[in-house]
Parts: sequence; C-alpha cells; structure tokens
Amino acid sequence: MLSNYTAATGLFTGLIVAIVGMEIYNMFRKNDSLKIKMPEQVPPGVARAFEVLIPTCLTCIVIGAVGLVCQLATGSELNAFIFNMVQKPLQSLIGNNIFAV
Repeated sequence: MLSNYTAATGLFTGLIVAIVGMEIYNMFRKNDSLKIKMPEQVPPGVARAFEVLIPTCLTCIVIGAVGLVCQLATGSELNAFIFNMVQKPLQSLIGNNIFAV
C-alpha cells in the first residue's frame, strides 16, 4: 500500500498538490498584511525569510486541511481519492495497452 505513493498515482497526486500549493502560496505572499516587517538594521536575507514565514505556514495549514477534509469525507486518502476519480475511469475507458500509453 505504501508503494502507491511512489508509483504513478503518487506522482500524479504530487503534481496536483504542488501546482495548487504554489498558487495558494503566491496568493498569500502577495498579501502585504501577512508579511512580518523587520527594522532597517536587519540584513535583507533575514528580513526576506521572515516575510514569507506566515504565508508558508498558512499554505501548509490549507493543504493539510484539504487532505484531512478529503479523508473525513471519503474515508480514503487524497492519493486514493484522485486514483479512483481520475485514473480508474480513464483506465476502464482506454484500457491497459500500448495505445493507451
């Protein structure tokens, strides 16, 4: 069961979560009210690290909440949910042959 996370189903889920997560992160990062303002004496590298601290934490919370809601609503993890809703119907429609690949 754990090997499904590194197989094709896990790769597809990883791509979807990465794209959605980066879009959520960019939305939070553009919001100036979520940035921690540092004094002028603080080096720029340290100030940038603190600016993205809250957007990064909020993105992790949102992605975790989506996974938890999916598990509570369907009874299966996000990886299995995406496999059953996207990949299984395509496999039954196209089949497992060289032309499907």
